[in-house]
Amino acid sequence: MNQDVWKEELQVVLESKVDEFHHLGYERASSEDVWQCLQNKWKNNPPIHIHQAVSDLLRLSPNEYMNWLTMQVYQAPSLFNDEGTFRLEDFEPSPTSEGESS
Repeated sequence: MNQDVWKEELQVVLESKVDEFHHLGYERASSEDVWQCLQNKWKNNPPIHIHQAVSDLLRLSPNEYMNWLTMQVYQAPSLFNDEGTFRLEDFEPSPTSEGESS
């Protein structure tokens, strides 16, 4: 079975895991992030049966999730330019969006 189809099938379990993380204080955990974390875990050894996917999801620890999330931050494009200064233009609204709000 395709992992995209599994995401739909596992939605209730996925939401349960996100709720668990929220109760443990990880308020920004989302079902999409948890799903991407699982897909990363399955990169080299994908589950063959859906019960294996459910087991992996239920066994996903907050530590494992946070390690994956930290790696995502390290691999993301830098917010600093080559001189090491912060690029504020990345966070300023574009001129078209300012004009639309008037």
